[in-house]
Amino acid sequence: MAKVSVIVAAYNVEDYMEQCLSSALSQTMDDIEVVVVNDASTDKTAEIIHQFAALDSRVKVVTHPENKSALAVRRSGFEACTGDYIMYLDGDDMLAPDACEIAYKAIVKENTDVLQFSVEVVTEVPEEKQDAKNNLLAQMCYMPHKTVTVDPSGLIGVQDMYNKISLNVWNKIYRREIIAETQKNLPDVYMNMAEDWLFSYVALSLCHSYYYIPRELYRYRFGCGISTVEKLTRTKMAAIAKMYFAYTYLQEWTEKRGCMKRSKPKLEELQTCWLDGIVWNFLKVCPKEDREYFLEEILKYCTMDKLVAHISYMIYGSKAIDPSVAVEVCKDLSHFRTEKRKVKTVGSYYFRAYNGGLENVNSKLMDIWARKGYNVVLFTDEEPNPKDYPLHPAIKRVVIPPVKTRDYKSFLKRVALWKKYIAEYQIDVMVYHAWIHECIVSDELAIKSTGAALIAHTHSMFCIDYDAPAQYAYANAQTSVYYRLADMVVTLSDVDKAWWKHCGLPCIKTVNPINMNLSAKPAALNGHKMLFVGRVSYEKQILDLLEIVKKVRQKVPDATLTIVGEADDKPYEKEVKTYIEKNKLESAVEMAGFHTDVQPFYQACDVMLCTSKFEGFCLTIAESKICGLPLVTYELPNLDFIREHKGMFVVPQNDIEKAAQCVVQLLTDEKLKRTMGAEARKSAEELFSLDLGEHWKKIFESTLQEKPAAKMLCKSEPMETAVGLCVEYTARGIRKRGEGGANQEQLTAYMLQCNALDATIKEIRSSTSYRLGMLLTTLPRKMKSLFMRKK
Repeated sequence: MAKVSVIVAAYNVEDYMEQCLSSALSQTMDDIEVVVVNDASTDKTAEIIHQFAALDSRVKVVTHPENKSALAVRRSGFEACTGDYIMYLDGDDMLAPDACEIAYKAIVKENTDVLQFSVEVVTEVPEEKQDAKNNLLAQMCYMPHKTVTVDPSGLIGVQDMYNKISLNVWNKIYRREIIAETQKNLPDVYMNMAEDWLFSYVALSLCHSYYYIPRELYRYRFGCGISTVEKLTRTKMAAIAKMYFAYTYLQEWTEKRGCMKRSKPKLEELQTCWLDGIVWNFLKVCPKEDREYFLEEILKYCTMDKLVAHISYMIYGSKAIDPSVAVEVCKDLSHFRTEKRKVKTVGSYYFRAYNGGLENVNSKLMDIWARKGYNVVLFTDEEPNPKDYPLHPAIKRVVIPPVKTRDYKSFLKRVALWKKYIAEYQIDVMVYHAWIHECIVSDELAIKSTGAALIAHTHSMFCIDYDAPAQYAYANAQTSVYYRLADMVVTLSDVDKAWWKHCGLPCIKTVNPINMNLSAKPAALNGHKMLFVGRVSYEKQILDLLEIVKKVRQKVPDATLTIVGEADDKPYEKEVKTYIEKNKLESAVEMAGFHTDVQPFYQACDVMLCTSKFEGFCLTIAESKICGLPLVTYELPNLDFIREHKGMFVVPQNDIEKAAQCVVQLLTDEKLKRTMGAEARKSAEELFSLDLGEHWKKIFESTLQEKPAAKMLCKSEPMETAVGLCVEYTARGIRKRGEGGANQEQLTAYMLQCNALDATIKEIRSSTSYRLGMLLTTLPRKMKSLFMRKK
């Protein structure tokens, strides 16, 4: 009976086997045995093992007739060994000459269940693999002092242990009784990845005492052996996917022992690590032709909601994955494909149901769908609020809390709720109104993974604030990429329809429902009252509005302004109120607050004002037209309302002087005011004669039709290519600036790209998409202007 048994795992390591066994048999300690388990090697490994066994009686050979992986190797090796203490050695590594002697003396002296020692990495590592080597060394963490615990969860439950003791098997020596108990609690499965951590977790859960010595007793060959094969074969995909089995097994095993509370931090660390590996290989490494196979393997062990939650975490939490990568990989996979069926139940999602034009639109649309015979379910982030717009009595409502901390657990909760409610209410199609949601790809993946269809109901691609932080501007620029997961894009203008068409996405134009019907009584237009309806927010440029009022009152002293709407941004609201007080406009400006019924305000006023920096539809303009109010607005070239120029004055953005002149002209010329009011009313009748119930029925039916495959840019029409390049260049430039990595040389190169794109668009002006082309060139010019301002 030996004092120390060294169990050697050997599989196709003929180039290293001799050095490995020589290091084990030339130990300064004689009272050892070397149990070599040949796991069905197909090279000369077996021959070398038997040569050593013939020369040294301390060598025991165990042969597997078929490959069984490391867990089975360690089991077979332990069953054949006799030592009081156990050490492990991989067939492509080595032991220091005095490893057994030093480790044995230390563990006996300290009387611990396990003793850990340092590791020497002996292989030269090329520069491109230095990070991998550093990651390996980082895993060799240890506790620098003796640790003893009586907790049932063993060393795994020691506070902060999960950052202090490595889970490698081979950098330790164990008491025999610990390994005997460990083997009883390990699954009898084939695994060739994550088996070290599975083994170590169980072993350390059974250990109650630990010691560390700072001696490099194990010599690890980095970059050698089967574990370092880099090509992602289907065999390796299956092995990577099966890592999650290890987590599931350990979780159930820990719960049965009643040790979950103390062991939870380590389990969560393992889950994160294994899911990181699974997701990274699935999204970044797996060849396109193998993605379907890899996903099927993953779902054998990990549920779809957990996979989607971790993809979401790696996109928005750790930011290891770009959302466009996840979209590109998942958009064509069968598990994210919509099942064709008749639409009976419609889901509608937005953050909340009050204080905003989109919230109002959502309320009206759901009423139309319900009256058309569809079952309708409203999904919101927020709980019901007394200020909510009214809902049709048949509409059901569910709340899915937003992700605030952007960790895996938060995403899992949200993804699981999507799955639960879509299944519970049998949602056939989800209309997603939060079209620039900061975590849109996460929600898209969650919804699409249920088999429901997804409609991205957009306001406008050109609702872009170029002063926004880089991450938001980048997300806007990438919207057309993110929507490749959607089955249909529904938009509100001819400009946007052209944009989505040239992005290669199926798109249908509609109009938003309005609060009042076309028989509403028009405004009397007999006074000097101005009106603004909308949120009190920075993008509405309320301070410009107040400047206009100040200038108008110089010519029309009794002119007043009513602001109907609330502020979400309280500091901005304070800024607005301070401006009113400072400029003594209290008698001129009424802050009327939020109202669900705004028709009386339109009917009591004479001129509608819009100073928005950008808009997607601007329901309030539509409502003002129905009430026959002439409009003075900043230029918003993406809106059909504005492009038709009926019943309105359109002035350049931030041209306060010109806007004030137009308002004065309307307030002082009764004939002009009434003529433009009648023109506004007539254009409303033309714009809103569409039967929205029938139109949305066609949208739902079209959504469940087969989508055409996306084309590569090089195979697309010239304008579509120009749009794609514009998006790509803009997004790339924004990302560079957001990362702080753009120097002047890079900015110059980027601007040259933008100029080249301008030239390309000019060359194709003869196309039917001329107007869109003109609009697209504003993007690079805007970016160039931003660069110059930042200089």
